[in-house]
Amino acid sequence: MASLNTDAELLDEGFDSSQFGKDDITWAAFADAALSEANLIVQERVGSTVYASTDTKIKNHMKRDERFIAARDLWQKRMNRIDASDSMAGDDLARSRMKADAKNSVAVYADAAEHEFAQIIGATGRVDSQSSAPSIGGGISGHTGWYNP
Repeated sequence: MASLNTDAELLDEGFDSSQFGKDDITWAAFADAALSEANLIVQERVGSTVYASTDTKIKNHMKRDERFIAARDLWQKRMNRIDASDSMAGDDLARSRMKADAKNSVAVYADAAEHEFAQIIGATGRVDSQSSAPSIGGGISGHTGWYNP
């Protein structure tokens, strides 16, 4: 099934093709792959009946859940890229700060995705029997805040 988001919406989350060593053309494919993977996760989490819902509120929560999962994964990839970067050799403080920022962003987006998933469950009263419904990180309780557009 097609992603509920576009690569432009990931750019709106603050990503830039250069953060991943991509040009605009390869960024689109890279972002689309992240969104497709996130879409599959959302489908597995909510199950086919809920995913097929035509309720605008539920669809909006699923769209945000997908975007937040993709953003979480991109921040993780960004952190891995920082680790592997030779361009920062010798600048351990800068690398450490960038990694800390990326790690924080992974946690924030994981919490945001969990929040959206909880909203889907709250709006539907359940997830259907095909749902895998695993937690993807962070917990609803004990969060330090989530992104709320």
